Amino acid sequence: MTNDINLFEEVSKYLDNISSDEKLKELKEEIGAYAVETIQKRMKENRVTGKPLDSRTINRKGNDIKLVDEGNLLGSVDYDVTKDGVVIGTHLTYGKFHQLGMGVPKREWLVIDNSELEFLKEIVNEVLTND
Repeated sequence: MTNDINLFEEVSKYLDNISSDEKLKELKEEIGAYAVETIQKRMKENRVTGKPLDSRTINRKGNDIKLVDEGNLLGSVDYDVTKDGVVIGTHLTYGKFHQLGMGVPKREWLVIDNSELEFLKEIVNEVLTND
């Protein structure tokens, strides 16, 4: 992916303690799938940071949901399992522009909040205890 952010520094400390390559890959896949599902849900529910859309944009789109028009960004959210962890992101350049506010209003969409991070830790523990 060309535009991505690694969201899981806090969870990555668990990855170093896993000796089985198979278990590590399973855990990374679980983390990636959960993160994509969570981020897409946040986008659909309009839980993206940034100022509200202006009335012209809302009239054109027919709704006030930020960053979801035709669904290209929403559908492009994906993950890659790497040697060092899991990378969540998109191949669409404008995803990074919105995330970082580069020439467009900053609308952070690539986010995992504390409650979601707690659930992510539960996933880690479940995978580690299911041998």
